[in-house]
Amino acid sequence: MSIYYIEDKNGDYFSTDKKRRFIKLTGKQAFIYLKQHRGKRFYKTTTEEENGEKVFIEIPPDKVKQSRREERHEQYVDDCKNDADIQVVSLNDSVSPDNDVLIEESISSNEDSVENMVVSNLEFETLHKAIQSLTKEEFKIINMLFLSPKPITENDLAELLGVSQQMINKRKKSIIKKLKNFF
Repeated sequence: MSIYYIEDKNGDYFSTDKKRRFIKLTGKQAFIYLKQHRGKRFYKTTTEEENGEKVFIEIPPDKVKQSRREERHEQYVDDCKNDADIQVVSLNDSVSPDNDVLIEESISSNEDSVENMVVSNLEFETLHKAIQSLTKEEFKIINMLFLSPKPITENDLAELLGVSQQMINKRKKSIIKKLKNFF
């Protein structure tokens, strides 16, 4: 059975900051409430009641968007772990029956953390989309100035295209601004 704390101005239970009040619903009462209020969102706490019941707390309406963002982020991290074939192993699972630890408590690695990999992948995807949004001419300018194995100067590019260096600089700034909008 689960316990639900529903925000109610007349509730008997207070939030830790004493700014919110809750009522406690379980069993049939909770089922009926949840059925009638399908739009409500709840946070599942990491703690459980003494008898093993899961505890859920109503998320305030002004925090729902943030909660959904966090859920999507967690799902994205999980998907990246699965795609990279990374498996997280709890150190608690590695304790033998006689309580001797079977593996070291800390593992040092020169590799990036999973979160850093995820952020890098997300930034790479965003950059890829940003570059794809450029016209052929814009891409040519950015490629020649920054991405090619032997980048050239604005002066050399201006001479190559038959325009002034100021025009190349102005277009470069415009393209970079367009790319920054993706971030």
